[in-house]
Amino acid sequence: MKAKSSSCCCCTTEKLAIDGGLKACATPVSPRGLFGQREKRAVMALFDKAIATGQAFGYNGVEEEAYCREFAEWLGGGYADGVNSGTTAVYVALRALELRGWQSRDRDAAAGIRPRA
Repeated sequence: MKAKSSSCCCCTTEKLAIDGGLKACATPVSPRGLFGQREKRAVMALFDKAIATGQAFGYNGVEEEAYCREFAEWLGGGYADGVNSGTTAVYVALRALELRGWQSRDRDAAAGIRPRA
């Protein structure tokens, strides 16, 4: 089976790289370097606080609020909120749009809330 040509904004090739065609990136992508000593110290302080107080850290704590505020500022303003899953992120994003037609039962169903029998 002959591979179809692919044309996009950055390349044109007859075959995928896995099939012997040209690679999309000629040089390896550099590592992201997400964490350094500063981040390690912050995480260690969070764990130390949880151990000392006997209270597990979780959502809506001082650290999360600071992170969300700084992240929103980094994005240029607005609001950010940390959530526990991609599903919750999509739900929050859709609710923020305030779309017409979402009635309370639709919101409840999307949030996993079931009516009482």
